[in-house]
Amino acid sequence: MAARPGIKAIRKMNRQRNRQIQRGFRSLEICTSKTRFATQESAERALERALTERTTHHKPVRTYPCELCSGWHLTSRQPRGEVTQ
Repeated sequence: MAARPGIKAIRKMNRQRNRQIQRGFRSLEICTSKTRFATQESAERALERALTERTTHHKPVRTYPCELCSGWHLTSRQPRGEVTQ
């Protein structure tokens, strides 16, 4: 039998759902068109594979947590405030 989520987990899920509603379905469509990874570790492994296998100029450079789907995605954008050389 699975454990029931605690009050903090329920509140977090409600906040995430409210953000989805506030952002509208457009944001959710963008999220669902991306590959979703369940854990940061699986996203990091995919990032490592992509860095060695891809030859395009849009190589992913990092992983990030998604507030909409509660998963992880890859991005080719640098973190805000970080300057590339």
